[in-house]
Amino acid sequence: MEAGDTIGEYREKGERLVKALAAEFYGMRANRAHAGLIEDIAVDYYGARTPLKHLAVIQVKPPREISVQVWDEGAIAPAAKAIETSGLGLMPNVQGNVLRMFLPELSSERREELLKLAGKKMEECRVRIRAARDEFRKSISEKEKGGMISKDEKFRMENETQKVTDRLNGEIEGLFKKKKAEIEE
Repeated sequence: MEAGDTIGEYREKGERLVKALAAEFYGMRANRAHAGLIEDIAVDYYGARTPLKHLAVIQVKPPREISVQVWDEGAIAPAAKAIETSGLGLMPNVQGNVLRMFLPELSSERREELLKLAGKKMEECRVRIRAARDEFRKSISEKEKGGMISKDEKFRMENETQKVTDRLNGEIEGLFKKKKAEIEE
């Protein structure tokens, strides 16, 4: 295994962790409507748990309205029930094959809860990145002890690893700040 490949693998792993955090933040409720809030809600559709996005067209009408046009008449009631029980505080209004929902204004308590949750998710991502960094540094030390790389190469790789870690932490911080601004709107 080449030294560069190992740094590349570490970078890719870190980027996957950041993308996973971005996806979690996307699905987290803020003070504006977006399809990501409900698209993955599991609907009991003829005995199978099916994501809502596979059963309907989800449209957002800013700032707080979401409409869901269900394709199959048999999925309207299960979709409405799944949305009601999702824990998002949404009550769909059924109009033919369209479900309309208005997101309620976030209370200050709920905003605080969401900010704490976002902070917790951010910290979990940072911990995973640190663990991956530590694992990579350990493998660098083992290679140096085994004579596979020189001390200079070890030092260079550790510096490169820290640069990647700093960049990833910057991306995480940026995602958190963006989500915080959305929640506080």
